[in-house]
Amino acid sequence: MGDALLIGIVIIFIILPITVISFMMLSGHGNFFIARYIDTIPDEEKDKYDKKSFLRFIGLVMLMLEVFLGMIIGGAISNILWLMIVGMALFIAGIVVVLFYFNAKNRFRRRE
Repeated sequence: MGDALLIGIVIIFIILPITVISFMMLSGHGNFFIARYIDTIPDEEKDKYDKKSFLRFIGLVMLMLEVFLGMIIGGAISNILWLMIVGMALFIAGIVVVLFYFNAKNRFRRRE
C-alpha cells in the first residue's frame, strides 16, 4: 500500500505537470514558461528567432528528460539499481546532447 501511494504522489506532483507543460510547448504555446529567456534578448534580436520551433524543441527535451526521470524514480521505488543507473546516465547524456545541439550553429534563427 505504501509503494502504491508513493507512486501515485510522484505521478501526480512531478510527472503529470511536466507532461502538461511539455505538451503545451509542443503545440507552440507556453512561451510564458520561458519568458525570462525571451525577455533578456533585445527586441531586434527576438525577431531573428523562430519562437515556435524553439518551443517545440524545448517540449521534446522535456518529454525526453521526463522519461529518464521516470526511469530513475521507478528504479528507486522498486529497488532496481540498474534501472536507476541507466536512467541517470541517459538523463545526463540527454542534457549534454541537448546543450551541444542547442549551441551548434543557429538552429532557431529564421531563414530569410
